[in-house]
Amino acid sequence: GAFALLNRLGINSFKGFVPGKAKQFVPCTPDGFVIGDVILFYLDDESFNLVGRAPTLNWVMYNAEVGKDDVKLTYDERSAARPDPFGRVNYRYQIQGPNAAQVIEAATGQPAPDLKFFNMCWMEIAGKKVRALRHGMAGQPGFELFGPMAEGDAVHAALVEAGKAHGMRLVGGRAYSSNTLESGWIPSPLPAIYTGEKLKGFREWLGADSYEATGSIGG
Repeated sequence: GAFALLNRLGINSFKGFVPGKAKQFVPCTPDGFVIGDVILFYLDDESFNLVGRAPTLNWVMYNAEVGKDDVKLTYDERSAARPDPFGRVNYRYQIQGPNAAQVIEAATGQPAPDLKFFNMCWMEIAGKKVRALRHGMAGQPGFELFGPMAEGDAVHAALVEAGKAHGMRLVGGRAYSSNTLESGWIPSPLPAIYTGEKLKGFREWLGADSYEATGSIGG
């Protein structure tokens, strides 16, 4: 199943990993070099969501295919790399910064949930059920919110309205990777897949228009 596949491919332990939690998921090559990392959301029994750069997602899909694992995978291409940016399966919003809790309280009409880091809960915004991850991308507790794309506009509008009294600014997804410098996280390392016979099958599996094939290796 999906849990076994991800547990096999990730280098970090899955001990204590249960639905309602998230974790950094880091796969490596057979020789121990990093392919990439994403955030792995444990949504429900045998139901996961991997969010991040393409190399890790491609590696998981490839291994599921060649390993004949009993899993079903859906690839929801990021907005910046698709012709219909708003045609995604899910929306995903970040509420980060020193006033994140106040914005959430204003949007939900409830106290901000007291969650431990990388734990999830449900909340209601604009009459919609929203799943929230306790995150922190700006040195303070924050939240990552997600749900069906069809409900994204209503949730977004409610968040913007709630943020007006708390100095919230819309900075866009491109700013997301820039505020990780203080934590030392490198959001997009070069995937170590370009050499070696052990990875030849993966390189041949990748399309000519894939992230790995079209990215700049020389800087």
